[in-house]
Amino acid sequence: MKYANPVRQKLEEGGLILCAMLRLPNPSAAEIMAMSGIDMICIDNEHYPFSVETVERIARAAQTHGAGVFIRVPNDEPARIAQMLDCGLQGIKIPHVETGEQARAIVNAVKYAPAGRRGFCPITRAAAYGLDLPPAEYTEDANRDTVIAIMVETKAGLENLDDILAVPGIDIIAIGPSDVAASYGLPGQVDHPEVRAAIEEGQRKIIASGKTLCSLAKNGEDVKRSLASGVRMVQVGSDLQMLTGGFSALIREVQEGIFDNQK
Repeated sequence: MKYANPVRQKLEEGGLILCAMLRLPNPSAAEIMAMSGIDMICIDNEHYPFSVETVERIARAAQTHGAGVFIRVPNDEPARIAQMLDCGLQGIKIPHVETGEQARAIVNAVKYAPAGRRGFCPITRAAAYGLDLPPAEYTEDANRDTVIAIMVETKAGLENLDDILAVPGIDIIAIGPSDVAASYGLPGQVDHPEVRAAIEEGQRKIIASGKTLCSLAKNGEDVKRSLASGVRMVQVGSDLQMLTGGFSALIREVQEGIFDNQK
């Protein structure tokens, strides 16, 4: 049992990567997202509750339909990173990265020796339970194929971005506008000139470094602008947003129909 990592493949080939967040602990939701054509499903365990067992079920549901499954964990704790990857996930996403030293520690937590210091068990789901892959082949494959994404979300992180970009092994970087604004003492003001200037400078540096910048896209026009600027990965929403938005739109439509009928 070994699933190809479509995200790694597109990183190497240069294709556009479509990412969506999974915020409800429901394998069926992940399966629907995968069947709809999402390249990368990122479980949001930073802000929402997911048990280890649920994470593994989500991975099974989505990977059979060709999607890569990642998880955004609350912090860079090595034990938590290893535990999630042992479930057979194809990548990890770490929030609030502020220094090159922290980025190097994340790479060490993800990679097996000699590239890192991740603890090794040869019979996890990630290692095909020891049935299909010799241990040495599994560790080599995992070091090559596992994708590391990080989030730079503070003034300090942007100021240290050059050091972060110099760390080998970091594949994808996203900038979190809301947290950046708060770190500048401007909570909620993501369009403030100082915040926008800092974010845009950070985005230019990421693209110039050759690492992949992940940006948010609400519609097709956002995607076109992102592609034109050199972005190769877009986050297009979440299951929760589709559920709340879809139901809200449906209720408005029904209520308008009732109102029109009563005239």
